[in-house]
Amino acid sequence: MKRLGWVLFGTLAAAGLARADALEAGPRTVQPPWAPAHLGDTPRPVPVTGLDGGLAAGAPAGLLRPWIWHERKLTASDGTGSQFLGSAVAVTGDTALVGAALATANGVAFAGAVYVFVESDGVWTQRQKLTADVPVSGEMFGTALAVHGDQLIVGASCSVYGGGRPAPEAADRPEASAGAAYVFTRTTEGVWVQTARLGAEEGTPSDKFGQAVAIFDDTAVVGAFEATLHGDRPNQGAAYLFARSDAGWQPVRRLAAADGKAGDQFGWSVALHGDRLLIGAKNATGARPAMNQGLVYVYARNDGDWTQVQRLAAYDGGFGDQFGTSLAFDGSTALIGAMNGGDHGGAANGAVYVYERSAGGLSFAQKLLAQNGDLMDAFGISTAISGSTALVGAYYAPIDGVPQQGAAFVFRKLDGAWTRTKRLVASDGDWQDRIGFKVALDGRRAVVGAQLVDAAYLHTAHEAARADVAPAVLRLNAMSGGTAAGTLRIANGGDETLDYAIGESAATAAAVPLAPVPAPGPAAPAGAAPSAVGHGGKAGSRMPAPWTGPSGDGSLAFVLDDGSYENTFNLSRGYEEAAAIYLNRFAAPPGTGAFTIDTVSIQWPQNADGSLVGRQVNLLAYYDADRDGDPINAVRLGGDQFVTIGALDQFVDYPASFRVPGEGDVYVGFESSYARGGGWPRLFPAAVDTDAPVRAASWVGGAGNGDPDLDHLARNIIIGHLETFGSPGNWHIRATGGEADNDCIAASEIPWLTLAATTGAIAAGAAENLAVTADATALAPGSYRALLCMATNDPQARMVRVPVDLTVHPDGTLFRDGFDSP
Repeated sequence: MKRLGWVLFGTLAAAGLARADALEAGPRTVQPPWAPAHLGDTPRPVPVTGLDGGLAAGAPAGLLRPWIWHERKLTASDGTGSQFLGSAVAVTGDTALVGAALATANGVAFAGAVYVFVESDGVWTQRQKLTADVPVSGEMFGTALAVHGDQLIVGASCSVYGGGRPAPEAADRPEASAGAAYVFTRTTEGVWVQTARLGAEEGTPSDKFGQAVAIFDDTAVVGAFEATLHGDRPNQGAAYLFARSDAGWQPVRRLAAADGKAGDQFGWSVALHGDRLLIGAKNATGARPAMNQGLVYVYARNDGDWTQVQRLAAYDGGFGDQFGTSLAFDGSTALIGAMNGGDHGGAANGAVYVYERSAGGLSFAQKLLAQNGDLMDAFGISTAISGSTALVGAYYAPIDGVPQQGAAFVFRKLDGAWTRTKRLVASDGDWQDRIGFKVALDGRRAVVGAQLVDAAYLHTAHEAARADVAPAVLRLNAMSGGTAAGTLRIANGGDETLDYAIGESAATAAAVPLAPVPAPGPAAPAGAAPSAVGHGGKAGSRMPAPWTGPSGDGSLAFVLDDGSYENTFNLSRGYEEAAAIYLNRFAAPPGTGAFTIDTVSIQWPQNADGSLVGRQVNLLAYYDADRDGDPINAVRLGGDQFVTIGALDQFVDYPASFRVPGEGDVYVGFESSYARGGGWPRLFPAAVDTDAPVRAASWVGGAGNGDPDLDHLARNIIIGHLETFGSPGNWHIRATGGEADNDCIAASEIPWLTLAATTGAIAAGAAENLAVTADATALAPGSYRALLCMATNDPQARMVRVPVDLTVHPDGTLFRDGFDSP
């Protein structure tokens, strides 16, 4: 059996680091494991930094096909800075619309505008700048956007044109600055033209009419979250319905919560689809006695009349959650953001609640959480949905240690469950950019607003290249001294160019070591162990035994006693959790193919709370085909494998059986917990080398309460590398593995086999026929086998192995059956 091994421990040999750096630096190419001289020219670079999905050859069936995300930054052609471009976003087909609430419009400063970008042949260009027909400084035109088909509605929450009155009359009315909404229609020539200006007849100053808008077919709704309908209930909020007829857009009715209270801010968010309307009241108090918990009201249209049919509240809502911060609804699935919700172990980490529609109305289905529960992400500040894809903004999210840079998170639905598959960040993001304040989604196009940097980021997803190779076995027949020809068809079923490189092999190759994956970057500030690990809870039911340890002073210390690990890690009583996950990220060289991890080695430290010897851990391994450095979409390999800690201050080898389906990232580690003195569960990791280079290669995860979800890492509220938590270092975790039948690791040229081409690039949807020739001139009659080893950039099939079976017949034997005379 060939042996494969990799190490992430202390300092690495210079050669090892050089190998690792070579694997990760710059855009990757399809680099097969055999000698480049055998292949000819190196294929063109293949960007893989935006892959998501986590499916690979040999992975469990039913997983999502990986997507590659491409970024385009949208800016205004006449931008002067501080326009708040990105204050609102919308997208429909090949058109993206971006609000700039403080843009100059027709010479009027701070009036606001909406910029229209259109894609043609893959290029996005600005086509129009939409403004109010009579711009007024400070009206915030572009505060909110919604688009459906050829109808666009634009909110101007501080407009002086209240009540829909013409400008001269409106300026003298007491409801000046009550807000307005503008409707635009796209002509057959693709030009957007203003067709209506909407307002509240009874509007009052600062109602913020236009802060939220929605439109669907001939119905529009506009939120006025600070509207005061009764003197004793200021800022209760309202929403206004409008309908389009031959006479144009006309007011239908005003909606308000029957149980509304002062400050509820009903109308802060709105979502409309068909005969269902959702209105958020983010500061309302529901059945649970928690101020500003938030509520969402659901209305249905019957015979033209809208009536309330449901009132939704988070099942676990708490003080200040602001359930209803954002809304997205596609007719069957509703997303409700609670930007200050979460697991209540952190501040403003955020949550999104998923509701599914049935005959009985909207029912809770799933809770989506931010990656780390105490990072103040404001996850849920914005939401969007399109089919089986959802997008959630988190404009306070830190990115690689940069505070409040912001991001948007992609979730995809499979088998009834939503799983996070991608974090969209700006390639030029910086401190306090707060990207993700608003998001929009249509199919595979996502727009993320960044109003503090006057930009919006357009992300387009393509399905990764897909290699469809036929036949599975190429069989050739030749007469002695002759030749035989065959064809190998390579088709690309993906959206990206398929790059391939083919070599030949005839025998088992030598061992190839796996390498740790580096992620060079600035060192994170030194600090204690991850504060995110631990928010209460008793030992989970999956643990095989109740672990108890001696009483002590309330700290778990990892103490250096032989120089192999440096810092003392203290887990005080504040770090309490049922279990936690510790992983190291590794990568096999391209072309390694499938193999089995058969040994996991971990060094366990001394600790002040008593010896860990005799306690158990659960070995874990995950596979991530996209190699994006984030395990949240990785596939778990195998099931529970409990082992016992046998010794400290040395690596302990544990037999394992984790089948890795192909090239990609491999995450190896364990789940651990023990109860200290019969009380709170206490976490313990492996020894950690805090002087190691910063690689963002060691990860920690957990659920906050109860057992973490080992099968779906994305569903844990805590998941991040050590540097994320201000604790640089690498866990002392190793693994080894091998594969007896992988003959493509180091291919060798076969004298009798000739290929018409050894490298190539196939466009999306295209195919190529590759001529394969066998020369039997120097071969005796008999059977011969070789392997065509095709390295590709298909994340599902990094290495395609096609056996070539050649049968060499004695002279004339090909014609003896049915052709020669008796």
